[in-house]
Amino acid sequence: MTAQTMDALKINIHNTKADLDRLDLHERRVYFETMQAQLPLADDIVCTAGSLEDVPVEWIHLANVQDCPMTIIYLHGGGYVMGSINTHRELCSRIARASGMKVLAVEYRLAPEHPYPAALDDAMTVYKNLLADDYHADQLAIMGDSAGGGLTLATLYKIRHLKLPQPACAALLSPWTDLKATGDSCEERRERDPLINPDRLAATGGLYAGSQSKGDPYISPLYGDFTELPPLLIQVGGDEVLYSDATRVATLARKAGNNAELQEWPEGFHVFQAFPQLREAQEAVSRLGTFTRKHIRLTDD
Repeated sequence: MTAQTMDALKINIHNTKADLDRLDLHERRVYFETMQAQLPLADDIVCTAGSLEDVPVEWIHLANVQDCPMTIIYLHGGGYVMGSINTHRELCSRIARASGMKVLAVEYRLAPEHPYPAALDDAMTVYKNLLADDYHADQLAIMGDSAGGGLTLATLYKIRHLKLPQPACAALLSPWTDLKATGDSCEERRERDPLINPDRLAATGGLYAGSQSKGDPYISPLYGDFTELPPLLIQVGGDEVLYSDATRVATLARKAGNNAELQEWPEGFHVFQAFPQLREAQEAVSRLGTFTRKHIRLTDD
């Protein structure tokens, strides 16, 4: 595949943004599902649907790693109101290739039909089931983009609260960690991020928070306790509306003693990793694989 430039893709997305902003939630869900379903998978990728208790999941991996116990739990983005295994299958397949591990994509329940704590409960159901199935915590990683990045942090908090063993590491891709939208980048990068409309953040966050405070650390993990967490990798684009959500997490985690690694692509927009035609996305996914292998110790990277 010939790599596409970031600027060209931004223009293409920006040209459709006004039309998308006029869609209601149901229509945006359908559009997201339809567009992402067009992304092809490589022939050597195996996808196996299943469930853990009542949570739909899908195992995604290279054909030759069927028996590999090392697993990345992936929590998709979509503002807690849309997204699915289908919308993130292609990205998960590239992460599986880069890491050499299995990816377990999780289809957690969505707001407003299922507000907080439904998504967190589903993530925890998956994690606890893997432990019960004799997966060792040091063979597991948790990873997610946007809302899934925030949910990844919230899941780490809940694992710590329940005194369960933490996974070997966790990665946050363009994470949404502050549903109160207090970051400077919400306004400073308003015109630079073609994917996120900052005016939607408050309403979307309210759909997920429901009757709870948006400042609850399990809803907005930026306001949580960053001690005793596994090694963190945070990836962010310099043009993101949610840039501050990522950089503040990195700062707070480091202050708490976590050797959090922040990787920035200066021209990147929100979840640029999901666009396989971008050179930057290819590099970012490669780095996700390297980070995960280092901490799960599949190799000596």
